[in-house]
Amino acid sequence: MRGRLILVGVGLIVAAVGFSWLVVGVQAARQAVRRSQCIGQLKFIGVALLNYQDRYGSFPTGAIPNPGLPPGRRLSWIVASWVLADNSVAGTPAERTLSSLTARSTSFVTRLARRSLKHSRRLAAASRAAMRARISETPGRLRVRVLMTGGYGCIGSWVARQLIETGEEVWIYDLKEDTHRIDLLLDAKQRGRVHFVGGDVSDPASVRGAVESVGATHLLHLAGLQTPTCRADPVLGAKVNVIGTLAVFEAAKALKGQVERVVYASSAAVHGPADAESGPLGDEVRLAPLSHYGAYKVCNELNARVYWLENGVSSVGLRPWTVYGVGRDFGMTSEPTKAIKAVAAGRSYAISYGGLQDLQYVGDVADTFLRALTAPFEGADAFNVRGAVEPIESFVSILRAIAPEASRLITHGDRQLPIAFDLDDSRLDAQFGPIPRTSLRDGIAETYRRFVALQAEGRLDLSDLG
Repeated sequence: MRGRLILVGVGLIVAAVGFSWLVVGVQAARQAVRRSQCIGQLKFIGVALLNYQDRYGSFPTGAIPNPGLPPGRRLSWIVASWVLADNSVAGTPAERTLSSLTARSTSFVTRLARRSLKHSRRLAAASRAAMRARISETPGRLRVRVLMTGGYGCIGSWVARQLIETGEEVWIYDLKEDTHRIDLLLDAKQRGRVHFVGGDVSDPASVRGAVESVGATHLLHLAGLQTPTCRADPVLGAKVNVIGTLAVFEAAKALKGQVERVVYASSAAVHGPADAESGPLGDEVRLAPLSHYGAYKVCNELNARVYWLENGVSSVGLRPWTVYGVGRDFGMTSEPTKAIKAVAAGRSYAISYGGLQDLQYVGDVADTFLRALTAPFEGADAFNVRGAVEPIESFVSILRAIAPEASRLITHGDRQLPIAFDLDDSRLDAQFGPIPRTSLRDGIAETYRRFVALQAEGRLDLSDLG
């Protein structure tokens, strides 16, 4: 009997030891699976980062402000790189890394890439509506009041249109009420939501009085004389472009409890001629303008920084290049738009220059100004704006493909404008993105369509064609 008990005890001990080994084996197998999954996920992240670096020349910033999120919340850096996870380029480090992924990690990459693409499309579709919604959800205020200087210009008219489409009202501060551009974009009911405030932007007391009387919470400073006028009369150019900007910042400083932010138009003209070997120019390179107009813009960017450092006035400066679209009828880089208008009217037109340009659709530029106005931001900074960098020859070729009559109506020169055309806007995209980017073909087609419709209605002003 005793021997049987001993045998039973030994059997139990062996079973217990065997079971413990089995448990250890199962745990080890699970750990191996988890380790494999983690390795696959880390490889996915590495691939995404390498692809992002291959495309933009740098790694994404740690956190990305987005107008589609509540204040204080930001997107993770991984959102910026997700969509590039399965977008390798032959011969790049990303492609070599992808080739070493296991079947498990490849499946993970595909699944997560699909999920991230869906998320990115949803963000892009909702960002404009969300940004607009934030305009009227600013804490402590029923509405945000935007006062624009230079609001009757091309960009200002499109900004007004986008604000009004969301139910906002707009106040425009200018010497006179000139609605010929806004009339191209708004109907009579919409124009009733645009309010004129008369005054001289170079008069600090008048600017402050307008800001105070309107109760403006955000100032969008677009007033300025273009390159030809600044070249012909540098003193007048400085009075409007520099003193006018100082007057706006003085008003923001004096009414700091009321005004939350200043957004102002700088220009790509702050950069000097392109250096073919330097690659895309960042925001913070040494600025070397070759015109009075560009020099005034540099002065404004420096003064904006001082107002932040000494007075705590937050501001954003944006540097557009060749803005094109309905309403662009003046300035050195208005000629591509004039060419589209000429074709719509059946008239000939010669673009006086050639070479590479950064062509930016005005609807995208207006949207970017609104993002800078409403997205979370504190400080003083200036950002490059980038569109489609193409030679004028490509612009004309696309126009001819859209409207074949352009082949006999439009010509161009070969002179390269002395402003760097290859600008890096990655900081802008990280701070206020995703920045909208209409393709050059779509932008030209939409502008041509609008001009043709205006011509058919007898409302196309051709006085700028000479």
